[in-house]
Parts: sequence; C-alpha cells; structure tokens
Amino acid sequence: MYDILSYEFLFRQELSIQKEELLESLHFASLEKIFIEERIYKDEEFEQAKDIDEACQHINKRLIPFHPQLIREVTKDDILRLMEIKMGRILKFNSDK
Repeated sequence: MYDILSYEFLFRQELSIQKEELLESLHFASLEKIFIEERIYKDEEFEQAKDIDEACQHINKRLIPFHPQLIREVTKDDILRLMEIKMGRILKFNSDK
C-alpha cells in the first residue's frame, strides 16, 4: 500500500511540474505573439530608448492592454527574453500568418 501511495504522490508531483512548464511555455508564446503582431519592436520609443531599462519600460507599457489575456504577470525577465528574439524568428512568424 505504501508503494502505491508513494507512486501516486510522485506522479502528482511530476504532473504538477509538467503543468507549470506548459503554462510557462504558453505564457511566453503569448507574449512573443503579441510582441511580434503588435510590432512593438518597431515602435519609435523602443528604437530610440536611451538604455535597456527605458526599452523594458516601453515594452511593459505596451503589454498592459493584453494583461487579461496572459497567464501571469509580465516580469522584467519576460521582457528581456522578448528583446532576445532574433529577427529571423520575427520574419518567419510574419510569413506564417
């Protein structure tokens, strides 16, 4: 009986971890889609930002209307990850529309 309970506990933990990983992937895919479709990377404020913090603030401000669609709050790490998207990825995304 102990083995079954132990297995069930481990199985539930593994499922919980997988769920969190999938939600994180979905969250970032949603952010990426918004960032590209809304062409945030082309905003003059973004392109003319004096430093990385100003660029992050601009992206965060532009994402505010989309917060209800997102799984969780947008973090600075999320924004920094968006800024790492390679142009080839953006071009492929736009051609797949």
